[in-house]
Amino acid sequence: MDFFQAQDLFKRMFPGKDIKYEFDELCQRQHEIVYTAGQPNLMHHVENDKVKITVDGQTPIYAPITPHRLSVPWSTMKSLIDLKKDVFIDDDTLKAVAQDTTGTAITNVCQYSGLSADVVNKKIADWKARQPIDQK
Repeated sequence: MDFFQAQDLFKRMFPGKDIKYEFDELCQRQHEIVYTAGQPNLMHHVENDKVKITVDGQTPIYAPITPHRLSVPWSTMKSLIDLKKDVFIDDDTLKAVAQDTTGTAITNVCQYSGLSADVVNKKIADWKARQPIDQK
């Protein structure tokens, strides 16, 4: 379902209700920064794969949609990037780092992410805490 189909669906599900459709940072799938002659252009793209839907002020839900691109100015893109102090590290990578005895994996993850070893180790501890007891 695309963004416009989601709007139509929720209007039919909640006739006469006040429905807000928003894209926040949890909706974002990827950012595309466009450069010309080594400088960022004025306009860039944010691709969203979810839409935040709030019906009459209730708790919002995030509905999955087919990727929906928005054009945003450089000032917005720059603020989106500057806000990111953390990065997502998938479970397979965390598992590989946890099992690595040489220290190479954590060094690589720290270099790629810009995170300290303490922060990566905290992510590993959180990952281990989510695992079933027989897989820890």
